[in-house]
Amino acid sequence: MKKLQNNFTTPEQSKRLLELGVPADSADCYYSRMRHEEFENPSICYESYSNHAAFLPKTFIYLPCWSVGRLVEIYGICRCYDGDWDEVYGKETLVETYVSAIEEAVLDKMFDFAKLEE
Repeated sequence: MKKLQNNFTTPEQSKRLLELGVPADSADCYYSRMRHEEFENPSICYESYSNHAAFLPKTFIYLPCWSVGRLVEIYGICRCYDGDWDEVYGKETLVETYVSAIEEAVLDKMFDFAKLEE
């Protein structure tokens, strides 16, 4: 059987998205780890990152995580043009394709995160 792609962002991709300005509360899941651990083998929690009431910040560190479905949804809502996919299409995974598409649109100032609030 062909190895399937991950359907959620890696910790590195999540950090890239946060640096680009993607709102953390738009994530539909999150990574958690003990404070003394690294994000090498993080646990994924399939619950919205915006549910901060469940977090225990003194014991754990949390990092938002986006599913590919959420990235597709964010891209569709926030893009401000019918851009060309040539630079981002065909990355090694579908998640990386959308992380790169969001990155390109943000850098080209053709992305509006305020649309997520509407």
